Amino acid sequence: VELRANLEKYLKKLAASKGIPLASSSDPDTLLQCIAKGFFANAARLSTNSTHYITVKDSRKVSIHPASLFANYGIPPQWVIYHEVTLTTSEFIRNVSQINPLWLTQIAPHYFQRPRRHEDLFAAPTSSSACARDTIGAKRKDTPSELQQAKRPKSKNPDLERYLKQDFQF
Repeated sequence: VELRANLEKYLKKLAASKGIPLASSSDPDTLLQCIAKGFFANAARLSTNSTHYITVKDSRKVSIHPASLFANYGIPPQWVIYHEVTLTTSEFIRNVSQINPLWLTQIAPHYFQRPRRHEDLFAAPTSSSACARDTIGAKRKDTPSELQQAKRPKSKNPDLERYLKQDFQF
């Protein structure tokens, strides 16, 4: 309780000195989205055999650290954000939070883009957003059906929905 009070006091002081208004939310997704925004490159998805995770940045096989809550949680989360990788007998990710993969494409579209196919190079883009998101390939290898299993909310943006239904390569 004392730690929380000290952090709250420090945050209020810092916000006041920078002229930033403070807001409060009881929605845990708001905090998780903030964490994902800062650590989007540290995303990992559960492998198809559910024994380990594959990092989005460099496709490394990692496991959740045994001391983590998620290591003994039961059903492992499909997508996570982690703070650090620790190398002991194998590579472990620590400080893990479960996320919705849709957040990644919303937070960092420049990082999570579908690859351009050869035939797409000569096709006219349908919109400026389509042109921007098709410019660089990324590394993801799972299919849109795996994304739909994450029970993502339906977007009101038709371009985003079409984009999410296409083949991904992160």
